[in-house]
Amino acid sequence: SNNAYIGHDNVYQFEPISGAQAYQLRVAATSAGDWIEGAETSPAPVVIDNTHPNYPLTVTTLSATGSRSFHLLEQQDIIEIDREILPSTDSRLTFRQRFRYMGTGTYLGVEIETSPGNWVEVWKRYGRHSFNVIVGDWDRSWSSESIPIGSYAGGTLRVRFRYVYQSGADWTPIPSDNPNDLGAFVDNVRVTNSSELVGESFVSVAATATSVTFNPEEPGEFWLQLSPQVADESFGFGPETIVSAVTGSPPSMAINTIGIDAGEWFFIEIESSGYQSFTVSSSSNGGAVWQADTSFVETQPATGRRRFTAPLSGPHKIYRVTATE
Repeated sequence: SNNAYIGHDNVYQFEPISGAQAYQLRVAATSAGDWIEGAETSPAPVVIDNTHPNYPLTVTTLSATGSRSFHLLEQQDIIEIDREILPSTDSRLTFRQRFRYMGTGTYLGVEIETSPGNWVEVWKRYGRHSFNVIVGDWDRSWSSESIPIGSYAGGTLRVRFRYVYQSGADWTPIPSDNPNDLGAFVDNVRVTNSSELVGESFVSVAATATSVTFNPEEPGEFWLQLSPQVADESFGFGPETIVSAVTGSPPSMAINTIGIDAGEWFFIEIESSGYQSFTVSSSSNGGAVWQADTSFVETQPATGRRRFTAPLSGPHKIYRVTATE
């Protein structure tokens, strides 16, 4: 069901993987992606700081707006936005950037991760300084960048900024330098027209399981994803199932009566609650193949009951009734 009922065990089946030693279920709510990482102290940046410990993550020397910006200036400095982002087909990654002294063989790169460890570079800019420079020859203003990422819609992604030295003049600071005169500055990072996963939780699932149970506590939209563990290695999460947590009772359906009436008609009568549409199917090969059986006529003899009637004819078959909300 696309609905998960609050306070009830909602069961979702999955196709098991041969050789799986266990599974991990990820449950996360979705939230509007109206965030912006502006490096300010309030709200605090939601980032993973993998920059050099000798220098602060943010500085007040330069800012596109507000009073602070992120600063990268050492080889392999990385700032990762700590959000599971859900882009739409018209999403764009936008940010402001500004360089001071930075070598021609050094660049600031922007990378997107769509699966664990799989980072794809979507933007880069090299510095412009060799070994000899004119004092103060650096960017005089902030530049705005806008990168289309709609091709990644339909899944989650993460974003990071990486400072990479490749060759030539190495403009990393020495003790006599003012570190704020070197490197790349980044501000106002966001992904437009997006949402994000929040409040992640993880549940271990046994290797023998073929279903998981989700019991939400509050309304909202939730993602359910499974990751298998095979040969002691955990793999990435598979396709998501998106459900809406709602109040009320789950739909129910049970057979009330099966028989043959006085007119030699075969009938199936069910009791049902919460379902809107019903289909009777039949199989003449033990359930290997099912086909909708259009010979049945549906009536409603009483509230909460449905009766499906068809003439007795043909070979032996087995029947089933399926329902949708």
